Amino acid sequence: MDWLRARDVKVDVLLDASGIVPHLHEETQGFVPLATYVAFFERAAEATGIQHLGLRIGKIEDPANLGLMGTLFMSAPSLVDALNYFTQHLHVMQESTLNRLTLCGDTAEIEYRVLDASILTRRQDAEFSIAANASFVDAFSGGRLRPREVHLEHSCHGPYADYQNYFRCDVFFDQPTNRLIYDREGFNRRNPASRPMLAELIAEHLARSSRNEETLCDLTGRVQMLLGGGLSREADVAEELRMSVSTLFRRLKAEGQSFRQLALEERMVRARRMLLATDRPIVDIALMLGYSESSSFTRAFRKVTGMTPNMYRRHPSQRMSA
Repeated sequence: MDWLRARDVKVDVLLDASGIVPHLHEETQGFVPLATYVAFFERAAEATGIQHLGLRIGKIEDPANLGLMGTLFMSAPSLVDALNYFTQHLHVMQESTLNRLTLCGDTAEIEYRVLDASILTRRQDAEFSIAANASFVDAFSGGRLRPREVHLEHSCHGPYADYQNYFRCDVFFDQPTNRLIYDREGFNRRNPASRPMLAELIAEHLARSSRNEETLCDLTGRVQMLLGGGLSREADVAEELRMSVSTLFRRLKAEGQSFRQLALEERMVRARRMLLATDRPIVDIALMLGYSESSSFTRAFRKVTGMTPNMYRRHPSQRMSA
């Protein structure tokens, strides 16, 4: 909002159109649902005519200016610690999202994704979040670490050179998730400006806030969230929930649900998002969703939506409703 107002954008009009109370951000307990926030981001890009608004706002010179999370990040002993802190406590600030670091061989990968698969149109949020992560790493390392590759879940919008020049590396589109891939060297280097005591204090404060605000949700909601986050096998979901598969099935049945139906619904939500957000061929989408052939995917999609994948992709009203 500050970024937009500094450029004379009528932010209150955008907030009102998104159903957000104009002064909500001034309240210490203010909360905007993730779907509303993501839709606001898309609406702002359209209103300003800035095709890559997320990338523009994601170029953050000093993460500490973003409040507690930024200060926690810059106070950590190493970049690995900083990213782990960020991963552990992001949910306090933003619901239904995943931000994680994976160290594998000679690479370090930072992944970001929206776990709520019903949020179909989310390009600006994805580009902002990946750009912000890259800005954090750049600030922490003093500009010494640059990504070797960037992966984005949506298709390329505008000239490819816009992305390549922004990240200064190869950028790949229509990927299963959003991620930055770095050379691992440097991620464990000690931070000479670290403030371990301050980092621990902030981490404990965020952990306490999380415990105080934690609410119990039904099992169906938790399963839907895990499915939206990329898990697909019942054994993996049951393990994450720390229960047996039989207990998972029994408890879902008590809530009037079945794992198979929830998995199908989530798969179709992912299908709709990929049909609208990417240019992938239908056969590729079918394979990514776990179907052995496009015909079986088409039958399942028609049964749920009443139209074929190609019809859905071309249908103007479906694109608008997404």
